[in-house]
Amino acid sequence: MLVLLVLIGVTVGLFTCRTCSIAGDHVANSMKGAVISYDEYQDIYATCEQINADLGVIKETPDTDGQFTQFSKSQQINTKKQ
Repeated sequence: MLVLLVLIGVTVGLFTCRTCSIAGDHVANSMKGAVISYDEYQDIYATCEQINADLGVIKETPDTDGQFTQFSKSQQINTKKQ
């Protein structure tokens, strides 16, 4: 009887350790994925902010400015929006 209880105890202990190990691996992988996703988000956000700033500068620039000789103001705005 004592041997059976020890065997059951060892089995439960091994199962619990394996389950905790799997859960720990999942948490570690989730954290790595979250960091990568946040870095990507930061890059996308910075790009959007730069495009928004560029659009603001283009819209404030007079239509007669020299930068609009090759491409019109509306063409440059449409290009930035795309």
